[in-house]
Amino acid sequence: MDPERDQRVLGELLQELADRATRHLRKRVNRNLPNEGLDLIQSAVDKMVDAALGPDSPDAEGFCQAFYARLSFRLTDRIRSASRIGDREQPYVRDEEGNEIPAPDFNAINPEQALVIKELLADVDPRKRRALALVSMGYLVSSADPDKQTVSSLLKVSPRTAEGWVREMKALILERTKQ
Repeated sequence: MDPERDQRVLGELLQELADRATRHLRKRVNRNLPNEGLDLIQSAVDKMVDAALGPDSPDAEGFCQAFYARLSFRLTDRIRSASRIGDREQPYVRDEEGNEIPAPDFNAINPEQALVIKELLADVDPRKRRALALVSMGYLVSSADPDKQTVSSLLKVSPRTAEGWVREMKALILERTKQ
């Protein structure tokens, strides 16, 4: 097909492809996102159209090999990007004088809860305590990547065991801090 000669046909094909992609992604996006996720879907579809028009695009071959999978990856990229931006934007409330009041941190614990947690952690298995500490530092419990450091690889236990320890510790802390 000659793009110079068949502009109308190429436009109709791209429109059909974009419509199919939109229908496919619409079923998979969370409607609780801003604008019901339509902006993110449109951004992913735009990436797909760019790849279709530019055969030298890195995504062009990927879309040819696995269209729906690549489309879903692009949507996931857009959602992650939007959530990172959303996490940075902290809403502020203004008081009577117009000064900004930052939103409270509901994840923070009060001094009484900190004391209960400290006493609780003193009485548990050190490996379970270390698993919880690693998770709180941001380590994943397990990963498909064997080279990535995870709680299970650092403690030399199975991912299932590490997950169980972390779940057990969180439940114990939650139970004790509610009392």
